[in-house]
Amino acid sequence: MVFLRNLLLFAIIAGVIFIVVRTLASDASTDEATLFLQKLQDGDASQVVPQFGENSCHCQPRGGYLAYLKYESGEQDNLAFLLGHPFSYGEYSVKSVPTISKYKGGDVNLEKPESVEIDAPVSFDKGYTPYFLPMDMAYGYPIQKADLDSFCKDPSSDFAKSLALRLRPTLDTGLIPKAQAPAKDKRPEFSADLYKELLPAEEARYLKPTDAAAVLDADGKAKPAAEFAKDLPRLKRAILRLYIGRRGELKRWAVKKVRIKDPVFQLSDGKELALQTPEAALVDPLSPLKGTPHHESSEEEASVSQ
Repeated sequence: MVFLRNLLLFAIIAGVIFIVVRTLASDASTDEATLFLQKLQDGDASQVVPQFGENSCHCQPRGGYLAYLKYESGEQDNLAFLLGHPFSYGEYSVKSVPTISKYKGGDVNLEKPESVEIDAPVSFDKGYTPYFLPMDMAYGYPIQKADLDSFCKDPSSDFAKSLALRLRPTLDTGLIPKAQAPAKDKRPEFSADLYKELLPAEEARYLKPTDAAAVLDADGKAKPAAEFAKDLPRLKRAILRLYIGRRGELKRWAVKKVRIKDPVFQLSDGKELALQTPEAALVDPLSPLKGTPHHESSEEEASVSQ
């Protein structure tokens, strides 16, 4: 009888612990989202980088997770326009999504990976509203004044292309360090920018963003982009879709990627333009069919994380 009583007590305790763990687990993904957004606003990259990781397929961008926090990396899912800047965020929308199994034949108990999509509405109402640049201007190609005027009236064409890299806190020079000349590989058949040589010309044109390029008037005279700041669209609201996951119920939640969804721009005439992001631009990066090769953390990322 004593044995059965102890066994029953043990089962009750184990059940309570299991329920507590599952309850805490359901809240922890949103806690991670809040912590991540707070760290972004604080602006210390060494505190943001550790919030990434724990991906079930160990995917991270070339150059490490730090690439998500600086324009010069050219990483499309970029957060440099948020790093160290004030913004507000509202109530989350949370959705569980399928992820990759760790073991052939399926996962067991607390070893099952979990993934969620968290949509966080953000607004820029604290004295900071990012500028939205035309594609060429954002990649260092001078733009005709007439083309700039057309963009400022209607920036909806291909707005989702390189969206995060075209959002800027300032139009002044010095925001983005100039890229160094690529080093040649010791093997003559390879070079550090071989990928550029293999890409179609239109794609190779937009690889690395730069400071906002000049604007050319009717006479071909170049004027600094900063002179046209009042004309450019400004980001007022958007949804940040955070892909968050963990490799087991006893593992930590971590951010895999962040994408911008459904931006709302304010035009120079005061009107707002709401745009809907194509679903193709919001593919879950944790899908087993969409994984990217693993790259080891760079020395630069390692130094920032310390």
